[in-house]
Amino acid sequence: MNYKFNYLWLVTIIFALLFVPYHNSCAEDLGFTQKDRELLIQLNVRVNELEKRTDDRFEAMDKSINDRFEAMDKSMNDQFEAMNQRFEAMDKNMNNRFEAMNKNMNDRFEAMDKRMAEQTSQFDKRMADLIAIFIAIVASFAGIVAVTISFAVWDRRTTAASISNLTFLVVS
Repeated sequence: MNYKFNYLWLVTIIFALLFVPYHNSCAEDLGFTQKDRELLIQLNVRVNELEKRTDDRFEAMDKSINDRFEAMDKSMNDQFEAMNQRFEAMDKNMNNRFEAMNKNMNDRFEAMDKRMAEQTSQFDKRMADLIAIFIAIVASFAGIVAVTISFAVWDRRTTAASISNLTFLVVS
C-alpha cells in the first residue's frame, strides 16, 4: 500500500510539471555556472565511486557465493567419492563371498559326483555279481530239470522194457 501511495505521488508530480506554464524568463535565469559544473563533476565522481563500490560488493558477494558453491560441490564430490569407495568395497566383498560360495559349491558337487561315480561302479559290480548268481541259479535249475527229465525218461524206458518183458513172458 505504501508503494502504491509513492507511485501516486510520482504520477501527480509528473502531471503537475506537465501542466505548469513554462516561461522563457525562468529559463534565462537558470544559467549553467562553474559552480554547477563542479557540483556535477563531484556528483559524477561520487556516482562512479558508488557504482564501483556496488560493483565491488556484488563481485565480492558473487565470489563468496561461488566459493560456497565450489565448497559444496567439493564436499558433495568427496561424499560421492566416499560412497563410491564404499560401494566398490561392498562389491569386492560380495564378489569374494560369491567366489568363495561358488568354489565351495563346486567342491561339494565334485565330491558328490565322485561319490555317485563310486556308488555307480559299486552298483554295476553288484549287478554283475547278481547276474552271475542268477545265471548260476538258472544253470543249476536247468541242470536239475534236465536230470529230472532224463531220470523220468530212463525210468519210463526201464519200466516199459520190464513190462514188455513181463508181458512177453506172460504171453509166452
